[in-house]
Amino acid sequence: MKKLLSITLLIGVLIIAGCGQSATGETDDPTSVDEENQTEQDESNGSQSDDKENKEGKDSNNSKDEPSSQDNEQNENTEDEGSENQDNEKEKNDTESIDQGRAKTVLTEYEEAFKKVVSYTNDQGKQKEYTTKEGLKEHFMHFMSDELATSMVDTYFEEKEDGLYVKAMDGPTFLQEDKEFSFTQNKDGSVSIIQERNNELTGHVEMEYKLVNKNGYWIVNEVESRSLESNNEG
Repeated sequence: MKKLLSITLLIGVLIIAGCGQSATGETDDPTSVDEENQTEQDESNGSQSDDKENKEGKDSNNSKDEPSSQDNEQNENTEDEGSENQDNEKEKNDTESIDQGRAKTVLTEYEEAFKKVVSYTNDQGKQKEYTTKEGLKEHFMHFMSDELATSMVDTYFEEKEDGLYVKAMDGPTFLQEDKEFSFTQNKDGSVSIIQERNNELTGHVEMEYKLVNKNGYWIVNEVESRSLESNNEG
């Protein structure tokens, strides 16, 4: 009986021992879990590091692109300034230089300025646009000197209480474009256009139109008429 009991206890001990080993085998190894967690954390850190490096790389590329954009803008500004300087230089040359053709144009504009004002009147000769001599003088000064504008306004126009009137008289003697004339550049920088005229209205005269450059634009500075009648008699 005692022997049977001993065998039974031994079997029980073995069974308990086997269950303990099975339970131990099913239990996770803490070291293994820690290693797996560490691996996952390293992978996460690596991914974050890669993202950071990619972002820094993009920022670096953007930073490199910005000076290039600034350089392009500076180049465009330089080109624009160069083009503007060339245009200004061309305009300066166009306005300050003069030849026979340009001189003829200046005298044509001078003539048209006067004739347009005279023609823009009513039946009584009242000017429709300008009401005072001073206002008309300012207009004429775009084409002629202050002195010539004053002389022309005082000679050919009359200011009344109700406005400005054109006097009933012959107008100035202008350049006859289809006739020969001389072109002379003077030492003082002015230009002289001289033309001989001979008709019943003017007689035999030599007309001189002197042009000057004022603020980059050519205007008629003065007009002189010299009689040639005595030369014909001689």
